[in-house]
Amino acid sequence: MTKKLILHIGMHKTGTSALQQSLHKAQKILLQHDIHYPNIRENHSVPFYRMFTETPENYVMNTIQGVEGHQDLNHVKNTDLKQWSRYLGSIKESLTIISGEGLTRLPLINVSNLKAFLLQFFDDIKVIAYCRPPISYIQTMTQQQIRMGNPMVRALENPPLPEYRAKLQPYIDIFGAKNVLCRPFAKELLHNNCIVADMLSTIEKDTTPALIQKIRVYNNNQSLTWPGIVLMDIFNKLFPHQIKGKVNKNRSPILVSYALRLKGPEFRIHSSILEPYLKAMEEDTDWVSKQLGTNLNMLDIEPDSNIPCQYDRYIQDSQSETVLALARLANAIEPPIKISSERPQD
Repeated sequence: MTKKLILHIGMHKTGTSALQQSLHKAQKILLQHDIHYPNIRENHSVPFYRMFTETPENYVMNTIQGVEGHQDLNHVKNTDLKQWSRYLGSIKESLTIISGEGLTRLPLINVSNLKAFLLQFFDDIKVIAYCRPPISYIQTMTQQQIRMGNPMVRALENPPLPEYRAKLQPYIDIFGAKNVLCRPFAKELLHNNCIVADMLSTIEKDTTPALIQKIRVYNNNQSLTWPGIVLMDIFNKLFPHQIKGKVNKNRSPILVSYALRLKGPEFRIHSSILEPYLKAMEEDTDWVSKQLGTNLNMLDIEPDSNIPCQYDRYIQDSQSETVLALARLANAIEPPIKISSERPQD
């Protein structure tokens, strides 16, 4: 029996959480169709990135999980390698799906090592990647950075860029262009307007249409409004993500969940902030558009030139609502969270 693998590598902010959660919860249904989704965890990014990165000491998830020092890092890497080797070697189904958006951060040599590892267990490997249009990507990733603890000013002054070619070219070089499928992440172009259905539609099986109908799609990602962003910015100053290089244990998940409740205008980045980055990205966007066979810019949202371009205006405009939200939050938290006097680290 030929054993096939679909290696889904993201990219970031392309419905990966919805895809991973939906496939993880549908394992029994997938098995009925001779498809295996590893049940070790929903998102396979962390163990696979840890196994193949050359700089595990710089990996944020190692820091969050308290894995430090050469000995600990090697122990975790070897543990992951042994666990996944045993697991992948035991799979009986003809098709397996591995999903980890963090894999797009691996450079060429690490992608080569990843392929060599996977070829021990699979005869045929196809890589699939979804690409979000540039403005939409910058806005969603900027919001994510603020949710993760970055000050708003820093996030707006240096927004994260998609870097399509840097992330996808290593897979094209190592796996071959014919084995790498790039798809635009645009709802109107997705099969059934759904990332889960679209991914499964790439599986060439007679039973695929019936399988798509059976899968329940989970989508828990929520966007922050501008008042929510302002509130998170205040939280980030009161409860920095890290203090002296250590994860701040007093930073509670309740902060994000509370900010998500605030209603208000949609978070948008001013066109004057975006313009220089979009100009610098033109060559990269043209490159990925050729890979996709469609102009990614044509699928993008319009930059907003009607909103204030200085974030201070949002703090002022949202002041009363933000103060009220903070008061409600103070009454909701029990026991009280200690507020750090440390400033967020640059």
